Amino acid sequence: MSGQGGEKEERMIRIGKYPIRLVSKVPEPKKLAALLIGPAVIELGLALGSGETILWPTLGAKYGFVLIWGAFIGLLIQTIWTQEMSRWSVVSGEHHIQAVGRMIGMATSTFLFLFLGYIAFIWPGWMIGGTSAFYKLIGGWPSGDFGLLFWIYFWAIVVLVAILFAPVARRALEVIEIGTLLLAWIIIIITAVSSTSLSDWGAMLKQMFTGIGQRPADLDWWLFAASIAFVGAGGLANVWYTFWVRDAGYGMGKYVGTIPGLTGKPTAIDVYGAVPEGTDENAQKIRAWKNNVNSVLWLVFFLGNLITVLMFVAISYALLHKTGMVSELGKTGGILEVTSEAIAKYTPLGTMGGKLYLFSVWLILFNTQVALMEGLVRQAADTLYVTFEGVRDFVKKDIRKWYAIWWGAIIVIEFILVTAAVAAGVSYGSLVAFGAVMSLVTMTISPAFILYINTKLMKQLPEKIYEAIKPSPVFLAVMAFAIVFYGFFLGIAIKYKLLPLITG
Repeated sequence: MSGQGGEKEERMIRIGKYPIRLVSKVPEPKKLAALLIGPAVIELGLALGSGETILWPTLGAKYGFVLIWGAFIGLLIQTIWTQEMSRWSVVSGEHHIQAVGRMIGMATSTFLFLFLGYIAFIWPGWMIGGTSAFYKLIGGWPSGDFGLLFWIYFWAIVVLVAILFAPVARRALEVIEIGTLLLAWIIIIITAVSSTSLSDWGAMLKQMFTGIGQRPADLDWWLFAASIAFVGAGGLANVWYTFWVRDAGYGMGKYVGTIPGLTGKPTAIDVYGAVPEGTDENAQKIRAWKNNVNSVLWLVFFLGNLITVLMFVAISYALLHKTGMVSELGKTGGILEVTSEAIAKYTPLGTMGGKLYLFSVWLILFNTQVALMEGLVRQAADTLYVTFEGVRDFVKKDIRKWYAIWWGAIIVIEFILVTAAVAAGVSYGSLVAFGAVMSLVTMTISPAFILYINTKLMKQLPEKIYEAIKPSPVFLAVMAFAIVFYGFFLGIAIKYKLLPLITG
């Protein structure tokens, strides 16, 4: 079989449980600047969501800066984890779930990650939270639950049309993420400058580096564990980065294919990826791809996330913790509504500043909604397509049709869940926290898979290619630590929240 950019004659070698194509050339590496707008931007847009706007500001309002070290360490580990997943994608053109499939079988890997992804992200807390900000911004019209649901449905349909009917789904996603993020950042920077002081920032940065391990006596461990998971993307949302890396044609992804929207050309993406022959030129090129993809991840994902979460926590600390308005949480609304009221009350921005804050939060959470829905659709469509021949036959090897079917399924499922949640009065914060804690399962087991993939599995590559792509022992040590780190927070969240619910 030949993929996009493939060669007429290809050999097959076996890595793990399955064959993979061996091709003669690595595509020409893109410059770092050319990668700045791409999968890393999508991942940043996905990451800047409920963790930054809801969970970490809630911790800042309740406890001040004492836990900010958790944001820094959590994001550091998450970035390295994402980087290590993408290593296989760059050298093979396969996403992380395919890599795991080479260890445990594709069917097992597909259904394992489908379960982990949907148990974490199907709950529409991000959907309700973002639309709640928009709903209050426009004055609560139409009134009541019907009005909120109307706008939730409306924006979900906008997402569907924007992505599904684009010639290339990922490119539409990139345009939406860039535009909305830039506008949201402008508003948040203005809000932070107007509401915080240099002494606030000095105290926060000092605590971030010197207060590691400190925690308040009355710490809400469930909330802290959720915040650790969602500082950044979290769980399967990080795994989806490897899907977008492949789709963008980074490294050997050029040989696999891109998922188009309905207006794109009929496309049959390849079941297997491709690895390069072990020549000096190929080794040099794959090393350049790896270095550039890693660098842009740190520049865009890590720095963008860190700066944004620090701004939100600083705003929450200055306006809710220091003023005592934290006591209003749950009385007049959630963290978004109370922060908006505090901006109107305590900053020179006044009522308009409060409205602009809600607008910026809505933009950020709309970004999350777009990327999450696309990620859920892409994961299901892609993995089931490459795993089962029956699926490929059903859609006549046109991934567009299968992708569209899953968009329809996600819209229906989300509409049912969001209607039930709004009718039952379930808070968006609780839904977000539950999804975040569930993401810790993925974040605990995936690094264990990576330790095998990036050592044992990669050693089956041609020797020169392995030497060019192999990970540093430092990164492998971080992956071993990640298993303990995320496993600890998963265990403690279960102990403090789930076990009491089960045992009564």
